[in-house]
Amino acid sequence: MSIDERALVEIQERVFQHYSVAHRIYCVPVDDDEETRLDIQYPIMKKLFGWGFNEGQSGRLWFPPITPRTVLDCGYGFGNWAIEVAQAYPTCQVRGVDIYPADLAAEPANLTLQVHNLNRSLDAILEPGESKFHLINSSFVGPGIHRGRWPYYVHDLKKLTARGGWVQMMEYSYFIQSDSGLLTPQHALSQWYAYYYQAMTMENGGDRDPAIGGQLRQLMTNAGFSNVQGQTYSLPIGGWREGMANISSCQQRIGRDNLDNIEELLNSQAIWPFTQLLGWSKATFDAFTAQAMADARNLTLKPYIRVHVAFGMRP
Repeated sequence: MSIDERALVEIQERVFQHYSVAHRIYCVPVDDDEETRLDIQYPIMKKLFGWGFNEGQSGRLWFPPITPRTVLDCGYGFGNWAIEVAQAYPTCQVRGVDIYPADLAAEPANLTLQVHNLNRSLDAILEPGESKFHLINSSFVGPGIHRGRWPYYVHDLKKLTARGGWVQMMEYSYFIQSDSGLLTPQHALSQWYAYYYQAMTMENGGDRDPAIGGQLRQLMTNAGFSNVQGQTYSLPIGGWREGMANISSCQQRIGRDNLDNIEELLNSQAIWPFTQLLGWSKATFDAFTAQAMADARNLTLKPYIRVHVAFGMRP
């Protein structure tokens, strides 16, 4: 592991991987605040998807109907999913790849980690003669994948998948909407996405697709996966679903938990593009983000964010 991969840089009071921002790969903080956000986000996603081993849950940590012997986690972050899979399935070999080699809370013996830029060919992830993976997970890597790379990235995932194996993908749609219809373009929460989209799609800066989530199913179909399935989840922001009929108590609480995730996401996902690409000052960014957070806490707006999921099998 090279020194460059572990080198950090502070930008606007957030800590980033120096290599990533220097090469504009993944310009999202890798500091304690982001680790905390991911620790909040993961159990929210498990509740949203019904994953887990308690009564009423799916009995697994993925969508496809499979018990894999080998698993690859692309963009493992701070290891939330990869660690739990490795611990829950000790005979399963789990590999995580990410551009930043974060120190994980635990490293089970059956979990191996590898540094890799997902914008490059994934062929090097496997050694010559090494078996392909039965399950590949790719989650929330959108801020790091170049816009034109996506068809090739999904094709690369297929090449790494054993025949009969599965790939699952999930991404946010960062355009936050309102169940009450009261969120207008004048609200800072709506403007946040407009500015984010502007920055992230700039050819000389972002070159990302913040709306890629809605294309995952088609990308997998185009890559030649079979039995491709997809679903879009509406994830509430705040506790406005609490007390609603025909919604489980777990699903009612999920919005309150998600508020903490989204408030931090509004900062972590935007601090670099807003200040480094749009030229905002830190004071302007902080004031604007505070307004967007206030909108997120406004129960009358009933805000929600969509999570797009797609999974398919390699025939």
